Amino acid sequence: MRFHKYEAINAVFLCGTVTGAAKMLNLSQPAVSRLISSAENELGFLLFHRQQGRMAPTDEAQQLRPAILKIMESMSHASSLAAALRNGGSRQLRIAAVPSLATAVLPRAVQSFIEQYPKCKLTLETYHYDSLVDALLAGHVDVGFVYEPVAHAALATTDLLQAFFCSVSTPTYFSKTKKSISVKDLASCNIIGLSKDDLVASLIAQTDGMADIALTRNVSVETSVVAMHLAAQGMGVALVDSLTGALGKLHGAQVLPFTPEVPIRVAAMRLVTHQAALHEKKFIEHFAAQARLIQAG
Repeated sequence: MRFHKYEAINAVFLCGTVTGAAKMLNLSQPAVSRLISSAENELGFLLFHRQQGRMAPTDEAQQLRPAILKIMESMSHASSLAAALRNGGSRQLRIAAVPSLATAVLPRAVQSFIEQYPKCKLTLETYHYDSLVDALLAGHVDVGFVYEPVAHAALATTDLLQAFFCSVSTPTYFSKTKKSISVKDLASCNIIGLSKDDLVASLIAQTDGMADIALTRNVSVETSVVAMHLAAQGMGVALVDSLTGALGKLHGAQVLPFTPEVPIRVAAMRLVTHQAALHEKKFIEHFAAQARLIQAG
């Protein structure tokens, strides 16, 4: 199906009317209507029906929309790249990281890198792990920084350092003399829960003894960084990686390592077929160096 038809479908989704979609695409209303009708004929089912003066998507259209959004994103990326090449600009280095690394390490890595390579252009994106892998496979990013990479035949992995689990809480939540925390210590704590899609959360769940205690979770969040901030504000105890924990220290929180230590790999990932440029290799070096500095405190 031609791209203009996907554009028309997406515009009607966004605007809710053919009139709005026509203005958005700078087309006439009949032209948009023809594109939608032609798309419906190709697909073999209706995409919209009129409901109180608006175009309401059918169930089939709702199921199709995620695929349409991916097509739109890919075309947008292709257009941006073509424009950069047409204008003679240098190729941008496209960096992605999971949320906690994007917050804890990426800003310092970018600052350090730009100081050395001020003319290099960067684009930065944040994804959860599975989406980051999809972005790498689709060629939308050049390098991604993750925790605990899963082996993939199409992706090359470079280990950068080993982080570890820790707890974050206010300075008065545990004794000031406490040097570490164990699974048993958590039994009486109010734990700030993490989404089941968060890699750190899944690793915590696999920690020896964790399944044997009943954890109290009054608040659940999507990312380790949000959990850390809530813990620093006295909302309970956050179980996070040590790089996110280092941010907690900046907010005056008490950060305690797990005993026994639970390691977490920090790694860079890229396509096996992707030829890494000099600036890409240098950025990975800057990221690793800044992560080590953060962890060392």
